[in-house]
Amino acid sequence: MSRRSRWVLLVGLALLAGLLVGCESHGSVRNSRLRCKSRTGEGSCEGTFGSVQGDYAYAIEDVDRAPGTAVCLDLELRIATGALRVTLDGDDGQEIVTMARPGQPVEYAGTISTDAMGHVSIGMSVPEGEEVEGVAFRASWELQ
Repeated sequence: MSRRSRWVLLVGLALLAGLLVGCESHGSVRNSRLRCKSRTGEGSCEGTFGSVQGDYAYAIEDVDRAPGTAVCLDLELRIATGALRVTLDGDDGQEIVTMARPGQPVEYAGTISTDAMGHVSIGMSVPEGEEVEGVAFRASWELQ
């Protein structure tokens, strides 16, 4: 193998490794069970995630409106282990950020805005290298 071929191969492998590391930072969930029901202007979802790693956004796709649409949301989210940062899009353009810990659930009742895709998005974030287990949530929503 020529010196130039080795150089191209090493650069290619470095780029591939960088892409793989970048993919890990986006986050993942395992063992998800979700159920949603909706009718005109309102609905509810409940579900569980066996575990969450990294940054993950759960989108309630039953809400399909223009980005920035005001939605009344009631959310309860519990975890069994670890610490989970939960983020919602506030109706004033500011992020609503709170933490869930075992025995300290997130309980939110208020107005939020749909995300850039027009859905209700529940952002979840776990510090790199850590994992949260036993996530359970209930969300109900109504368009304003």
